[in-house]
Amino acid sequence: MSPDVLRFVNAQWRFLLAAPTPLQPRYAKEVTDADSLMADIMAQAMKRGNQVMARTSEIPFHVLEATYQQYLRQASLQAAIDRIRNAIAALPLFPHYLFDLDTLYGGVDGQKFGIERSTVKARSSQEYSGRDKGVVAYTLPSNHVPLHV
Repeated sequence: MSPDVLRFVNAQWRFLLAAPTPLQPRYAKEVTDADSLMADIMAQAMKRGNQVMARTSEIPFHVLEATYQQYLRQASLQAAIDRIRNAIAALPLFPHYLFDLDTLYGGVDGQKFGIERSTVKARSSQEYSGRDKGVVAYTLPSNHVPLHV
């Protein structure tokens, strides 16, 4: 994932300011800059964390951590994702990627996340040689866009 891609998508569809619950601070009165917010989103998306992102970017760790604590929450991220998903579906090219105009086709993809403490939902699986307990997050893409269920 490139910061240029995030900047382009934000310039087109303003997902960082998605309504009705924009990526607004929880407690702070000032708005963070877009670069810190995008760096924090990238750090979490790549499962690198804020410390690694701070070492590889010019943004200090305390800024990334404050941005994470104040801006990234389920409601605001879901609103941003919905804005991007709806914009993709509204593109004039989108109908050309459909397999069939009358039927939705989809598939399921899963990603396993390791856990620190054992929980009821955590399992070890044969797919991963029975090592490391974890939970699986599933994504349901339909017509090349992840659905929100």
